[in-house]
Amino acid sequence: MPQQNTSMDSQLAGHQQPLNIPEFVLERGEQRSVTWSVPWSDLMMVMFILFLVLFVFSLREKDRMVIGHRTPASIQTVSSSPAQLNMLPLYEVLRDRLLGHERSVNIAFLDDASIVISLFGENLFPPLSHELDLRSMPLMSKIGHTVALAQGNVVITGFADHAHSSPEVAGPPSGGRARHPGAWEVAALRAAAVAELFVWETGLNPDMLIIQATGAERPLTPRLSGREHVQRRVEIRIEP
Repeated sequence: MPQQNTSMDSQLAGHQQPLNIPEFVLERGEQRSVTWSVPWSDLMMVMFILFLVLFVFSLREKDRMVIGHRTPASIQTVSSSPAQLNMLPLYEVLRDRLLGHERSVNIAFLDDASIVISLFGENLFPPLSHELDLRSMPLMSKIGHTVALAQGNVVITGFADHAHSSPEVAGPPSGGRARHPGAWEVAALRAAAVAELFVWETGLNPDMLIIQATGAERPLTPRLSGREHVQRRVEIRIEP
């Protein structure tokens, strides 16, 4: 029996042939570089948004800066002293009442909490005169009634234009400086005229008034510029 099995195995082995099994080889495909393409319009939009964010941030930082001289349209955005907080309502009232008179009036709110009102123009004083022009009376009335609300001193400073070409100006005394002494007198009288108007028309306390003159030594525009009328001006400084 064992011999029979052995002959059968040898017979099967003689007929056995090798199996042809295909070999599968995984070939790596061609490597392609990955790129990210962005449309130009999208890139510009991103840059614009970034610029806008930086611009808004810079505005916020700018608002935190302390402003030295303020124009009538400016508003204080930083922490204020008690004196500034007390004077700010009066400044706002003046700015509202004098709206539309920018050609004749300038208002400034200074760091020391004082308010400076500058009056100038052809309708304020005639040349070489300290008498107020009638055309300026409505404006002066508005200013006077508002200044009467002040609690501190009111300093009124008069200015004059150079009147060297006018024969009405008296000459300097002997040995004095030939610098048009008439301008000082005219400037002082102009400041006094504004003070008297405020006292008589608005009831401003005269004890609060300080009158002074600067003459023609601080012109707003260069001399001989054809705008000498702007030197005929008065500054009203309201102290806290």
